[in-house]
Amino acid sequence: MTLRIRHLSAPLTQVPTLAEAEWKLASTLKTVPEWQWLMMLNYEYARCCEPVIKAVKLLREGKHDPSGNAMSPRPFARFLVKHYPEFPGTQWAQIEEKKRVERLELFGVTPETKFYFVEPAWEAWGFFEGYANLREELTDAAAESYGVFKIDFRQEDNVIAGKFREWLEDRRSPANLKAKEFKPGNAKGNTNGRTPINRKCEDNLKALGGLRALKYWGIPEEAETMTDGLYTDSHSWKRVEFQAGEMFTRLTTAWKHIARPFDPFANFDTHCIFPPHQLRMRFPSSDHIPKKRLAEVKKILAADFVVSALKTEVV
Repeated sequence: MTLRIRHLSAPLTQVPTLAEAEWKLASTLKTVPEWQWLMMLNYEYARCCEPVIKAVKLLREGKHDPSGNAMSPRPFARFLVKHYPEFPGTQWAQIEEKKRVERLELFGVTPETKFYFVEPAWEAWGFFEGYANLREELTDAAAESYGVFKIDFRQEDNVIAGKFREWLEDRRSPANLKAKEFKPGNAKGNTNGRTPINRKCEDNLKALGGLRALKYWGIPEEAETMTDGLYTDSHSWKRVEFQAGEMFTRLTTAWKHIARPFDPFANFDTHCIFPPHQLRMRFPSSDHIPKKRLAEVKKILAADFVVSALKTEVV
């Protein structure tokens, strides 16, 4: 009698894991022009913000926030609903380049300009008739001019834009002011043609990738293994969590007040009515992590930071 042994081999279980592009943002940045990094910073952090994701979903469904939370990030969610139908499932780098350029041009952001989503009072607070210039003496193109405008939003967009254009021409002409030509990379202390704001964007996007990995795999040891040593010691993971957490806190606070991306690196005047006072604070050094603030940041991350909208891949 011949015995036949039948080998039963169980199929390998395929396990989903966080897609490399979601945590290795340093590589993703290589495919995105530097002049888009500030928008990418806002967009990618928003993809991990549960209140923003929920607000976007409710707006698309034509529903109101059932909680009635007046301090939700609904203003920024409206911006995303209007301009980015791909949100939150699609990475910034995966949006068609032509569409990214066209949408950014709507806000005057192009490869030739340095205007990074300035939040004028007339948009943030809903003003435009009976405007007042707060600094009358303009002597050169570097002078600062602040204006408060009362806007009648019942008017057409071209009418509102026309009024602002008239005001701008009136303010420039008396002082014979012309906008300075902006050449990327001419900022003081710049290296490799990169402006300081882009260096900060790059640093904080890399930190976001680390925070995503940490939140997805739960503990630093597992995150380190699954990311092939993205960070290699507990202090580095803690520093990244704190840095990205601080940025997340600043952005989510601003998104409750403005309906466009926010520049967290701007030098705000101490008398500005916007943004809120806490956004004008200096970012703490990443090398020194105050325990009390770290605890506050972790609490905010636990409540609002999610990785559910990020893409996974099967390994």
